Amino acid sequence: MKRVGCWAGLLGLFLGITVSCTAGGGMMGQARTDAARGGAVTGEKVYNRVCRLCHDAGLAGAPKLGDREAWKPRIGRGMEALIERALTGYQGRGGMMPARGGNPTLSDEEVAAAVVFMVDKSK
Repeated sequence: MKRVGCWAGLLGLFLGITVSCTAGGGMMGQARTDAARGGAVTGEKVYNRVCRLCHDAGLAGAPKLGDREAWKPRIGRGMEALIERALTGYQGRGGMMPARGGNPTLSDEEVAAAVVFMVDKSK
């Protein structure tokens, strides 16, 4: 069996696609390096390194970035609820969301920043 070092890589195996995960922080390795060098880790950077795998394609029921109709009921629950689900994960009728996008190395702030980015792009 092929060894996989992050959630996105495991999902990639399931879907039959190749996903690159970096050592020392999953797909966030470069963003963590940027932060260590004093660069800001923005919601857009987190989205591009972690979230887009599912949210660009709508995998596992993930609302696509910019899809206002799909995001409307989620946004209606409030930012606190959205961030909580992103942090702790969700599984229900509409699909599933792994905790922290499947990357346990993401900080609460990084997850929240990614949620804010996605909501801003989907209003």
